[in-house]
Amino acid sequence: MAPEDMQVVLDVPDLLARLQNDRELLAELSEILKTEYPTHLRSLEQAVSGEDMKTVERTGHALKGMFAALSAARAASAASQLEQIGRKGDKL
Repeated sequence: MAPEDMQVVLDVPDLLARLQNDRELLAELSEILKTEYPTHLRSLEQAVSGEDMKTVERTGHALKGMFAALSAARAASAASQLEQIGRKGDKL
């Protein structure tokens, strides 16, 4: 992959600025992500296999918020796409 094609996965300077450099809060947010992400991923997998587009939409929305809160723009964008697919009712 060419350097110009590489994108930041987690914008740490932005995240720390948004958290006013509160590393305790960063640790708490990281723990929440570690705890909740697997549940959301399982929900998404089940929704896709069961063609439950409302759950795809809701889970995509939840993931979008989690990733945006952590300045993970690429992940938030991907979750937003899932949310839109679910909203439209398109099959994956």
